[in-house]
Amino acid sequence: MKTALVFLLLVAVTHAFPLAFEKGKRYTFKYEAEVVHSIPGGASKQIGLRLRCDCQVTMIKREEAQIKLENVKIVQLEVSTSERETPIEAVPQAIAQLQQHPIDVVFSASGQVKAIRVSQNGPEWSRNIKRGIVNMFQIAPKVEGQDPKHILATKAPLVIMQKEPTIVGHCPVVYSIVPQVVQQAGNKAQVCHVTKTIQYENCASRPTIKENIFLGHLCPSCQKSLGYVPYLRHAGQVEAVLQDRFLLKAMAEEQHVFTPMSELSGQVVAKVRQQLKYQAQSSSQSAESIQSAVDTALTFKLVHPEDEVKQNQAYKEQIKTKVKQLLQKLQTEAQKDISSHLAQQTVPDLVAHIRLCDEATLEIVFQQVAQMKDQTVKDLCFDALSLAGTKEVMLLLKKKCASLSLASLRRIMISLVFVPKVQPIHVDTLLDVCENVQIVKSHMWLRRQCLLSYSALVNRLSKCPEAEQSTDIRTSLHTAVQTLESKIKQVTSEEEKLMYLKAIGNAGFQEHQATIVSLLLNTQLSTGLRVECIWALRKMVHLNKDGLRSKLIQIFADPNNDAELRMAVVAVLLDKEPTFLNMQLLVNIVRRERESQGPRSNQVASWVISKLQSMASHDNNILKIRARCARLALRFAPKVQFEIQYSLATRISRFSEKLLSGFEMDVNRIQVANSFIPRNTNARFRWHIMGYRFDFLEMGARVEGLEDVIQDVLSMIRSRQKRSIWSSVMSFFDPEDSTANPTSGDSENLSDNSQTRPTSRQSTRQSTRQSTKQSTNQPTTNPSHESKNFPKNTDVSMFIKLFNQEIFYTKITPQIIDELVSQIKSLLLGEKDEIRTALGAMKITKDSIQIQQSVTKAFLFAHAQQMVPTLAGLPIHLHLVSSLVTGVNNNINIKCEPSLFKLLSASSLSTSMNVNAKISVFTKAHIKVHTPFVRVGLKLQNTIQLRPQLGFEMKARYGHSYTFVIQNPTQVNDVLMISPDPTNQQAVGMCGVVEIQQVQQFKVTEHEVPLNVNKQHIVQLERMCYGEDTTGVATCISGRVPDLSSLRFKDIPFLTTLAQTNILVQSTPKDQVKQIEIQADVKQNTKENMIGQIMYKANGKSTRREVPIAFKYDYSKNQLVISVTKKSPLTWGMNLRVDFKRLTKVEALLKFNGQQKYEMNLESIIEQQTGKQMKVKLGWNKLPAYLKEVLKKYEPQILYFLQMFGSVSTQQRSKSRIQIIIQITSPLTAQIRASSPLGQIQTKQLSLPMKVSRLPLSLQEILRWPFGQCRLQSSSAHQHRISIFDQKSYSLSTRKESTCQHILAQDKEGKLVKVAVQAEKQGQLRLIILVLQPRKTTIVVNPNLSVLINNKPCTEKVCKEQGIGRVVRREQRVKINLNVKHFIEVNYKRDDISILASPTLRDRVRGLCGDYNGEDYKELRNPQGKVLSSIEDFARSWRIEC
Repeated sequence: MKTALVFLLLVAVTHAFPLAFEKGKRYTFKYEAEVVHSIPGGASKQIGLRLRCDCQVTMIKREEAQIKLENVKIVQLEVSTSERETPIEAVPQAIAQLQQHPIDVVFSASGQVKAIRVSQNGPEWSRNIKRGIVNMFQIAPKVEGQDPKHILATKAPLVIMQKEPTIVGHCPVVYSIVPQVVQQAGNKAQVCHVTKTIQYENCASRPTIKENIFLGHLCPSCQKSLGYVPYLRHAGQVEAVLQDRFLLKAMAEEQHVFTPMSELSGQVVAKVRQQLKYQAQSSSQSAESIQSAVDTALTFKLVHPEDEVKQNQAYKEQIKTKVKQLLQKLQTEAQKDISSHLAQQTVPDLVAHIRLCDEATLEIVFQQVAQMKDQTVKDLCFDALSLAGTKEVMLLLKKKCASLSLASLRRIMISLVFVPKVQPIHVDTLLDVCENVQIVKSHMWLRRQCLLSYSALVNRLSKCPEAEQSTDIRTSLHTAVQTLESKIKQVTSEEEKLMYLKAIGNAGFQEHQATIVSLLLNTQLSTGLRVECIWALRKMVHLNKDGLRSKLIQIFADPNNDAELRMAVVAVLLDKEPTFLNMQLLVNIVRRERESQGPRSNQVASWVISKLQSMASHDNNILKIRARCARLALRFAPKVQFEIQYSLATRISRFSEKLLSGFEMDVNRIQVANSFIPRNTNARFRWHIMGYRFDFLEMGARVEGLEDVIQDVLSMIRSRQKRSIWSSVMSFFDPEDSTANPTSGDSENLSDNSQTRPTSRQSTRQSTRQSTKQSTNQPTTNPSHESKNFPKNTDVSMFIKLFNQEIFYTKITPQIIDELVSQIKSLLLGEKDEIRTALGAMKITKDSIQIQQSVTKAFLFAHAQQMVPTLAGLPIHLHLVSSLVTGVNNNINIKCEPSLFKLLSASSLSTSMNVNAKISVFTKAHIKVHTPFVRVGLKLQNTIQLRPQLGFEMKARYGHSYTFVIQNPTQVNDVLMISPDPTNQQAVGMCGVVEIQQVQQFKVTEHEVPLNVNKQHIVQLERMCYGEDTTGVATCISGRVPDLSSLRFKDIPFLTTLAQTNILVQSTPKDQVKQIEIQADVKQNTKENMIGQIMYKANGKSTRREVPIAFKYDYSKNQLVISVTKKSPLTWGMNLRVDFKRLTKVEALLKFNGQQKYEMNLESIIEQQTGKQMKVKLGWNKLPAYLKEVLKKYEPQILYFLQMFGSVSTQQRSKSRIQIIIQITSPLTAQIRASSPLGQIQTKQLSLPMKVSRLPLSLQEILRWPFGQCRLQSSSAHQHRISIFDQKSYSLSTRKESTCQHILAQDKEGKLVKVAVQAEKQGQLRLIILVLQPRKTTIVVNPNLSVLINNKPCTEKVCKEQGIGRVVRREQRVKINLNVKHFIEVNYKRDDISILASPTLRDRVRGLCGDYNGEDYKELRNPQGKVLSSIEDFARSWRIEC
């Protein structure tokens, strides 16, 4: 019995609380905690919050203690060379809450905190502070089989690793126990130093609040290479000193590092310190009883700042009043100036306060907004309401849908995509609106927009970190999957299938992959819908579930699939999964197909190769791997000649390693053979910033069948114009036609009764259908490839994506297009006086176009906040808000006499345009320690205001005079302002901030504290004005700007430098100059030269600003001379001479005749043999002194800036000359080398914005660039070489058929025009052109260059045939322009004939020149469409009149 009793006593002693606190005793500790914010290297002052109090620890039991705080003080702390404390007097309620509610702590036998008993009435923020104190008492090292008391009383150092609950989560900790003997009052004492290190990286259940609009894609490897860590929390550490296991003192420290940009460009550091020091002990005192006690854990409990306000019922009425005040303020300021700093700051404030409202308050707010008469303010308020996006807002919007206008509904749906934090309530409510609200269901376009916004929110919700743990989120996502899956299977119309397919692609669920693939493989569906299936897979390709990539590769590998479908596969694979394997597979398929010549091999090959070439160039480490893979794949690619009618991919990129940022712009065009309009086009703009990729904007369109509509409209115009648009463009730049009267012979009045009437689109379709049923003696198409595409249905759609979320999609239905064409026809026939289109605010009359548009939008460009716990129980709050408010008004008027449909031959044209844009961006960021009553930390604030204005008028009398008028501003206008505070030009955008919440009323008092920000890299820009002498408007620039050296992000603390930037650009009217007028008069225009004068006028009240500029162009010398002789208001004269020796050599000489004579000569030379190199030389005799001084002063900065674009060398410098050499290295890349007095620079491979095989050598080459060309050359008697439209050539022998005619080209049905050739016995060529519509006309050109038109000789230099075209006779050749439905130009020499076909003839011609469809596949077709095997049979099939 005694043995058992002894054993129980030993066990009790062994498992007692390890710290030597005695039951019934009260211990007093001094406690101090502080959080101090600093900007290392950026500011010399630090700011923080300090809490100081007495901590009374009463031991209730051996394992239970009560902690109570007394004498609490909260002060603002400023640290520079010394510390300064400023009492915060407005927090008595905070102090009372900390002192009123003690807590009971229950420890386990090992020393860990088992539970904390708190009052249910106590606020959570005060509990967290007390948890921070309790965390310092938790000293609980554990070693299996050892008593914790023995561990703390060890005589040898120990290191123990374990996991334990802490205030910041269940974390791994490392105990380091070091015993030490110290002197105390002359006696030796044994103490024990215990250091506990908490490893935050591996903490489980770490408390945090995080919400943001996820706009970018993280690239961890990129960020690592850039030294970028957005948020780094260093390991926390608690150091305790024990004597005989009694806690003498404890200190804790942790550090939070926030890196907005790169690690070396500027950081914000928050240091947290705690100190607990023993003072005294007293005899037993009874502990206070805790009212309504509840048990909680040691772990930090974060409360959202908005929830803190909502929980306070006293604020309810005050919030309602505040929202009303903000609405009134926004209305007042927006009516004054929508871009003012007060208006732009009100928008995010309004959003923040709407998020605090309950449903009843929101009801009142909605009524107030609905009653607003100003539509601009109403739109802004609806934007703010939807951007708030709380549960109460969603329920209100659902309830009020029926009372909103359709435009407001669309606006709200688009804004909802960018709510700060997506919750299940958002997706559930929006789905209910899409499927059940009648007003949405009854309008297809609105329902489409609703589903797009719904799917974008679903996609964002699926990416939430808590998506896997939250039952509500999983339920909402499951509902979304099931709903979209069932709907796309239920709907039968193609439009509805497309609508749900867009939503599925936007949501990006793997569960939908099988359904999408089944639709993709269904050949009964339209090509457009199947292409959309491929786009819908864009967010699933990288997962490769069920062999998705292999299925897509199989679709691409089948040459019988539609070319658009195959090219869409390439776009998705290379954009979303640009691996070397995918690249190599695509190249191998293209190479195999090129060898066997598939039906669309040229289009597909050009698309794949141009796509890879656009990816092959790089100028940064981020894209290096992708570019290497593309270059390797291109080594095996076949050679393809890129032409304008081919599918092309272009990429322009620029990245700066010094700025750690860059951009990419991709422009893609998917072309099909039977259309001159690209089938699919899109452009994407992407940013790279600090290791994040932002898909900022992507927009595109798909157009099918519109070529027939455009051709019908052009035909209607041509029937009045009697001349094709393409012919007008070509002749406009033709020197031989420049002297002719543009209105003579080629036009007629609208009142004339011509036999040629405008045809409707329906009649064109009908004729197209009938043409397919003609007899076999007429040319037909190959039914396996072309005939199924006629007739076509129009399908025009457009989309817009912001930050990789498709937010807008519209479809222009065939009914809208038919209606527009019908209205144009009615306008031409005089049945209507005007047209008001459904596509915008546009009004069209017979002689004018009027466009009036107004756009207003508020947008949260960024909204993010995060709360992180600290060991002291004081959370750190990070909050970033960036709002954009824009308002754009434009008014465009075009008036043409006598008719708009005779634009290029009009007698006069007047145009006016007024654009008034106001754009403002307000950004505000906080990093501060947060309590409900006081917040102390750092604030960063910046405002950008942009107010460009443009008023422009143009009046032209073709061939006589041209007048341009630019309206000057009538008052001072801040064109551009970048400032922390527009009302204070001396403000600094980074400062300390102290916010005090007034408890009795919903009001926050903010006090700013200067931080002595480093101004080392800031340059003061004194006010400089330009332009008053010449324009009457002074454009002035002033402010503070970073110097060029601060562009080194890796070396300069750019964050503080940017915060001090203050720029103001003002335009100030002077001398009452209302407008600038530039009038050009042509005084003489003969065959030899053109002489005229340009008068520049900007006359004001006191000064006449007139500058006459004389010009003369000599046609024979190709020389332009411009001279300025008047010296007032200019102080110099000028003489400019430009010599055009073709485009291969252009020379210019510029002379300034002032006090100093300066001469500059410019020479541009293009190498003629290959056309792949251009040299540009700029030389001068001397430079002005001020320019020399600037170059000398800023030479290091200029050289540093040039290093962003290539390698710079200063060893070899040219004198008085700059030479630039542009070398085309491939159709998609170029290299630039330049030498100057500062040094030499050589760039890396640059991506070209378009495919350029060589530089143009003449103006005619540029004009002919869009046209298809076929050429017949005679190498010897009866031996000819034909180069067809589609880049293929063959030899043709006519020895046995010398008297036969062969058709080179004719329209597809053979009903408009035929171009034939006959070889004479001497081997010379005879040209015969037969025009069938609008009337039968024959044009014959003989080898002696004589011309017969309907058997009548043409003796004039220019012979015109009304409604047919014109014949231009030159010394060595004859040119025929045919202005039939499609423009055709034929150039004739005795042994050389070339045919130019306009783009509208794509896939609409037949003959020896081929079908002009962009493919060289099976070109040898007879008139019946049968493919022939030999050149002889092919030539014989197109032989006539033999």
